[in-house]
Amino acid sequence: KDTKAQLVEIRGELDKANARLNDVETRVAEHKDKLQNTDEILSEILTMQFNVIYIAPNHNKKSGAPSMAHFVEKLLRENLAIPPSTPLQIQRAHRVLSLLPPDGSQPRSILVKFLCFTVKEEVLRLAWQKKGFMLNSSKINLDHDYPPEIMAMRKEYAEARKVLKEKNVRFRTLYSARLKVFFEEGVKTYNTVEEATADLASRGLPVKVITPPATPREKLQRCPLWRGVGEMF
Repeated sequence: KDTKAQLVEIRGELDKANARLNDVETRVAEHKDKLQNTDEILSEILTMQFNVIYIAPNHNKKSGAPSMAHFVEKLLRENLAIPPSTPLQIQRAHRVLSLLPPDGSQPRSILVKFLCFTVKEEVLRLAWQKKGFMLNSSKINLDHDYPPEIMAMRKEYAEARKVLKEKNVRFRTLYSARLKVFFEEGVKTYNTVEEATADLASRGLPVKVITPPATPREKLQRCPLWRGVGEMF
C-alpha cells in the first residue's frame, strides 16, 4: 500500500514536471518567433537604402528632371529595363552629406530610399545581374547603404575578392562583413578578413595574409572610427 501510494505520488510529480516543461517549451517557441520577427524587421531597416556610387553632376540641367528622385527613377528605368507599369515608389533621393568635391572629380554618391523593401531588392538584383551600367562614359554601381564602419570592414576584403575573381572562383560578400566562397569541394564562409586571407593563402591563392591585431592599441588603430579621426589631422 505504501509502495502504491509512493508510485501515485511520483506519477503526480512527473505529470506536474511534464506540464511545466510543456509550458517552458511553449514560451521558448513564442520567444523564437518574436526574435525571428525582430531579426526580419532589423534586416529590413538595415537594408532600406542603397548607394548609387556615381551620378553625373548637374543632373537637373542635363536631364531636365524636376528633382533628384525623378532623375534617379528615369536612370533606373532606362538602364535596368524597368517598365513604366512597375512602380518604383522612390520616397526620396539625395546626395550624401559631405564636402563638395573639387571640380573634375567624382561627384558624391546618391542615397535612394524606397517605400517598398521588395522593390528595392528587385532593383538591386537587376543592377547586380548587369554588373552595373554606364552613364556618360562613367560606371555606375548600386549597393546597400551600409554604415561607414561596416563599409570599411567590407573594403578589407578587396584584395581577396580581386584574386578570387581573377581565379574565376565564385564568392559573395555577406552582411555585415563576411565572405562566402564557393570552392569546387564545397562552400566556405569567413567571418573575418584575417580568417579569409589565412585560409585562401593556405589554398595557394596569392593573397596577403592579414594578421589579427597584436595589442589593444593596434586594434584601436585599425578601427574605422579611429582611422576617420586620424584623417582629420
